Amino acid sequence: MSPQKQAKEYLHLLRRKWNYSRDLLDEKGLSSFEKIQTELTDIAKAGTPPEKAEKFLGQLPAQLNKLFPGSDTLGGWVENIEVLFVAVVIALALRTYFVQPFKIPTHSMRPTLWGIYQEPDKLPSPNVVTQVIDFAIFGKSHHRFVAPEDGTVDSIESWKPLPFLTFTKLCFNGREHYLFTEPKNVLVGAPGINLEQKFKAGDVVANFSVQAGDHIFVNKMTYNFRLPKQGEVFVFTTKDIAGLQRQTAGVTQYYIKRCVGVPGTTLRIDEPYLYSNGQQLHSMAFDRIYSKQDGYTGYVHAPQANYLVRPQDEISILENSYWAMGDNSRNSLDSRYWKFVPRENLVGTALLVYWPFTKRWGLID
Repeated sequence: MSPQKQAKEYLHLLRRKWNYSRDLLDEKGLSSFEKIQTELTDIAKAGTPPEKAEKFLGQLPAQLNKLFPGSDTLGGWVENIEVLFVAVVIALALRTYFVQPFKIPTHSMRPTLWGIYQEPDKLPSPNVVTQVIDFAIFGKSHHRFVAPEDGTVDSIESWKPLPFLTFTKLCFNGREHYLFTEPKNVLVGAPGINLEQKFKAGDVVANFSVQAGDHIFVNKMTYNFRLPKQGEVFVFTTKDIAGLQRQTAGVTQYYIKRCVGVPGTTLRIDEPYLYSNGQQLHSMAFDRIYSKQDGYTGYVHAPQANYLVRPQDEISILENSYWAMGDNSRNSLDSRYWKFVPRENLVGTALLVYWPFTKRWGLID
């Protein structure tokens, strides 16, 4: 490596050291730093005789180690760790105070937002490249198991190689086989599979795909400056909501619904419309839900619910409370069952779908 190139690399190192350690240098250290920087600049510009440049560069590691202890050995690792630490702190701060990612697990907001779903496949799984592309872009994973011999499925169990990963261990004739998806996806995606059916070698035991739920970002700052508005999609926790706590066995979870009622309003459902204080609610989102097109069914009464069961039923929203409903109101466990969302449970507004890259990708309305 030429002296000029070496000098440029050292100058780059010095700039990093200056950014990280300048507050630690005393007056003598600052003077030494400036001299080294001046000499390196001259060498980089080929303004120093080669012999003198090589001698200076040969002595430079010792000078740097004296000026910045450890720079000749662990400096690079230390700085990388510092950069990683700062990045982690920034990421945690963003997640805690500004934006947080969430995954949609169910279909209560469908078709605005889709949860995880499974469907049988008629054709064999595509090649590996296509599978990688399908998952990376569309969030779709393919799963297939063919009987290696005559026999039966002995069991379908969970296999957790890591605490945050759950796969399926399928035992066939006493031998273990693995599908890289959760057991519940196997049972739903391959509904014909059972523990009594006999298969012949080559029979397709399971052949299905799993579509990942929409992954979204939630704006956690909004409700620090204003209250929720009717019509926006929001996220809240189930803490202290009695009806939901029973559903989640006492475990606090995150829910996503559309905020359709705010304090001071009285709601009523007249299928497929939703009325607030006697006036039909209107916005692009509400009109889309009323349309009964593109998968929307409008707002409906749920006979098994506890509130807004009949056309004449009304509910008045109390102070610091909100009424939440899913866009897929035929299949949504929402305020009709467990009443109000307390203000202190609010997390933020649903901002955008960041993955997968389907037609729903982008800002959420």
